[in-house]
Amino acid sequence: MANKLIIPFSIIIAGGLIALAIFLTLSDKPDEGLTIEELGYSAEEMESLIDSIGVHNRVLGSEDPDVKIVEYSDLECPACKPFHPILAAIVEEYNGKVAWEFKHFPLPSLHRKATYEAHALECIGQLGGDKAFFIGLDAIYSLTPSNDGLNLNFLPAIAVGAGVDKDEFNACVEEERYMDIVDAHAKEAVAVGAQGTPHSVVYLKNPLSAQQREALEMYDTEVYADRELFPVSEDGKQITLSGMYPYEIMKGALEIVMMP
Repeated sequence: MANKLIIPFSIIIAGGLIALAIFLTLSDKPDEGLTIEELGYSAEEMESLIDSIGVHNRVLGSEDPDVKIVEYSDLECPACKPFHPILAAIVEEYNGKVAWEFKHFPLPSLHRKATYEAHALECIGQLGGDKAFFIGLDAIYSLTPSNDGLNLNFLPAIAVGAGVDKDEFNACVEEERYMDIVDAHAKEAVAVGAQGTPHSVVYLKNPLSAQQREALEMYDTEVYADRELFPVSEDGKQITLSGMYPYEIMKGALEIVMMP
């Protein structure tokens, strides 16, 4: 499902928008007049994916996974955008075994719109629930060319497409009602060692065995000898991912950490 839905939206649609090179300033505020159909995005298709996998507490996937990936992300980060469909595809590939939790880590020194967009997305989630949150997240990454390229006028239409009332959404954004949640996520990201985006922490239900550690170290060296891609915590229950990892590299590491 992810290969049929999220990857096409995040790459094909966004690829077309990159050619448009839309760059607006922070003074741009959401207005009315755009519909989700005009954006070329189908909320129904995203809903189908979410229903097939399950979503809860901003987590896509199982409530009791063997592996949980917590991603700290900036909605205007050019590396976060391609990582988004990769994580969605991973969750589907390992349905029931891997879950993915999204947390806000906007970097305003690099992307002036990122904090505003993060709060708007949080409004969508608070008003519409977890399903609406992931629909909105997918739509934003599908539509932004990254690097402050999202037209902020799209946000109310994204909210409506996710099932949120437009007036309630606009009021939420204007009041900065949930900015404390965005700030808390960002502080948490720094606390776990994030220095950029995307930054992810992989939590394992069971600690890595000595055999798994050795296999992961060998795989790490084989993939990229110049730096450690998969540093493991002392207790063997956490792995840190600093940056965007291609699908096949992610899959290779997961095969090791989930092997018997």
